[in-house]
Amino acid sequence: MKKIFTCGMLILVQLLFVRTMVFAVPDVTITSTAVAASNLLQGSTVNIVYIAQLSVSTDPVTVNSVQVTLSGTHNASDLTLLRVYFNATAPTISGAVNIANVAPSFAAPHTYTIGGLGQAMAAGSMGYFIIAVDVSATATHTNTIKVNGASNPLIFGFSTAPNLTNNQTDVAGTKTIQASDVTIASSAVAASNVLQGSTINVVYIAQLNVSTQPVTVNSVQVTLSGTHNASDLTLLRVYFNATAPTISGAVNIANVAPSFAAPHTYTIGGLGQAMAAGSMGYFIIAVDVSATATHTNTIKVNGASNPLIFGFSTAPNL
Repeated sequence: MKKIFTCGMLILVQLLFVRTMVFAVPDVTITSTAVAASNLLQGSTVNIVYIAQLSVSTDPVTVNSVQVTLSGTHNASDLTLLRVYFNATAPTISGAVNIANVAPSFAAPHTYTIGGLGQAMAAGSMGYFIIAVDVSATATHTNTIKVNGASNPLIFGFSTAPNLTNNQTDVAGTKTIQASDVTIASSAVAASNVLQGSTINVVYIAQLNVSTQPVTVNSVQVTLSGTHNASDLTLLRVYFNATAPTISGAVNIANVAPSFAAPHTYTIGGLGQAMAAGSMGYFIIAVDVSATATHTNTIKVNGASNPLIFGFSTAPNL
């Protein structure tokens, strides 16, 4: 307080001392972590396509959302889920927590904003936000998924407005959808007479060779032609033999009642026959003949005009 005397008057001047308030703002640095290019199996889940490392200093932050641009050549039905994981210690799914998901229902390129993360990060901490996808069982072979951290970096939304340093780069490799390659061939079955009342008479054999990725055979469509009537046959059987085109060593994996006159197509489900990549096996079609079957009537499966049609859990290249 200072006293000033002017013209006989006492003027009291109070000096105001103002304290400057400085508000601390979190400093956040975002960098990209390398993700190797690879093939993704049809029907596979939690396939990592991008990883961003966030380092936080000065003050804590809460990450509320992330914007992800999926590029590549995938179509609107190739992917079934777009996932966001958080791992506080390592750029791996092991030890990570799935904090948000959305349905990626658009063809590439498309940008998705994924909210509801609510991931708190303390000052001085770091953590990894991991972007992963699930692939449809019928996804298109050779279609791709890519996140480019240089041209389309992840954009994070925060509960406050931090100072951001964006060091994201293009270090996430392209992911390519890979279907299994399956070759189907016919194995010779000799013409013969089948006795009335006889069982397990082989009428057709298909050899499947599987490469690239495993498959599961769920069904087979068989057309029985010839001249047999609706009561000549009592059972239509499907066997599987992993080593030879014979009933010896084969397993009966499905049956249906062939109750129609020839020609007729039967779809036999419930096979559930898994085949590993690099394996082969024989699907053997056999019939049981009625004790009163008509003499000289015939049974025939023609692999040229009516080949077996197999149904799979995925969509292989046939």
